[in-house]
Amino acid sequence: MILEKLRVSAEEIEQRTGWKIEELQACRGDVCVPISPETCSDSLVDASLLAEQLRMPLVYNEQHRIYSLGPEAGGRALSSAVAPPLVLPDMRGGTFDLRFLLGQKILLVAWASW
Repeated sequence: MILEKLRVSAEEIEQRTGWKIEELQACRGDVCVPISPETCSDSLVDASLLAEQLRMPLVYNEQHRIYSLGPEAGGRALSSAVAPPLVLPDMRGGTFDLRFLLGQKILLVAWASW
């Protein structure tokens, strides 16, 4: 979910994530999670508090001034958008060090035949 502000209507949260914000809880299907009173006020949801309580990753892109709220991760979300050191084989039989792309946005695609 792409956000320009951290305060979002409860209706938009439900429409875009499936989480319905009710009195002191967020529910989706049969699952309800308690949320703090500060999370929702005046029909607006604080996305940073909701992200923390539902374990949804929330990242900010300073250049574009937007936030991205990801799906709940069960506590296994990345703590940053910085990739770990990684050296991979290239198509010519050599190696490629991911450090050479430092500062650039990249998409890393992995595939397995099994």
